[in-house]
Amino acid sequence: MVKDAWPAKEGIEKLEELETIRAFTKRAFANNLHRFNAIYCTGKEEETVLEIGSGLGYLANNWSANFKGKWIQLEAQEKFLEIAKKRDPTGLLVQGSIYELPFPDNTFDIVGGLSSFDVFSNLETALNEVKRVLKPNGFFFHVLDMGADYEIMAKDFRKKRIPFYSTRKTDSLLSILSGSNQEVEHYYIPTERIPSFLTRIGMTQEEMDAKEIITGDFGFDALIKSINKKEKRKDRNEFEDIEFKNIRYISTYFTLFQEYAKKINTNDYFNDKLQRTLQNIFGENNTKKETIIGEFKGKRTKLQKERYPYCIYYEKNGIKTNMAASHKGIWDYIETIIPRIFNQVHEKAIIDYTIAYKR
Repeated sequence: MVKDAWPAKEGIEKLEELETIRAFTKRAFANNLHRFNAIYCTGKEEETVLEIGSGLGYLANNWSANFKGKWIQLEAQEKFLEIAKKRDPTGLLVQGSIYELPFPDNTFDIVGGLSSFDVFSNLETALNEVKRVLKPNGFFFHVLDMGADYEIMAKDFRKKRIPFYSTRKTDSLLSILSGSNQEVEHYYIPTERIPSFLTRIGMTQEEMDAKEIITGDFGFDALIKSINKKEKRKDRNEFEDIEFKNIRYISTYFTLFQEYAKKINTNDYFNDKLQRTLQNIFGENNTKKETIIGEFKGKRTKLQKERYPYCIYYEKNGIKTNMAASHKGIWDYIETIIPRIFNQVHEKAIIDYTIAYKR
């Protein structure tokens, strides 16, 4: 398997789930792409595009038709390409790795991706390959409309030996859309707060340094020892249910963890990392990060009618799709209920994108 390629079965399920979420603001998202295309693409007949991590073909199939026959979709996972080929038999599909792009230098006017670069474990190598195949004055773009992959972020924290853990929040609005019942939140302890956290759990810096890997629960055993020592329990607490005791200790540990931790947004983390890496490779003055807000007002789609009754849809940071304006007063309520009566919808899609020019 090509490095960083998603597993076929799980990957297809995930991509189809993301497409279902995108469908709620598909027309607003299409307006975003139209605006982006008008601002950055020349419209010249010879302009060519290489899409990295094309998945099932969503971006190519929703972009401007001007690139028909000039848009190459590169994907590492063969099974994804099989589905993409069924969707668009005339599409130009190539299996390959971002780390060894199968194209000569200075080949493409545009290289980009939709929520794809956040899963690459070696972003620097990937972007150096992007720069190699770009023509002079060509540009790279990355659109992030869904929640960035948190596994790469977790690996970064482990590499830096910074305590990090994820917890699941239930009953989120995402769960209503995706059919899932949980949304992931992420926390880390900043370096300057680690000494105070170690003191609270009864662990020394030397004991932490001796740990081969720093995970979210790295200090759990130290906390148990500290509690037992303070309460003089040690081995003589036979009558307390072991399972209950462990649950109590786990709750105590992660309550302390959150007291010293900071919550981190995966999109903000990835966009900052992407921006820094692009600046190092393309130059600070050749890189920028922007946000586009696209809107659409019109009739509700069949999916919008079936899956949720409200009329106003927002999409922000990918992992949140809010269904309706908050009702702060009677006019807010009227603003929401009247369009619903007349089967109207107000879609609003917010996407972050990053641009880098090869000068």
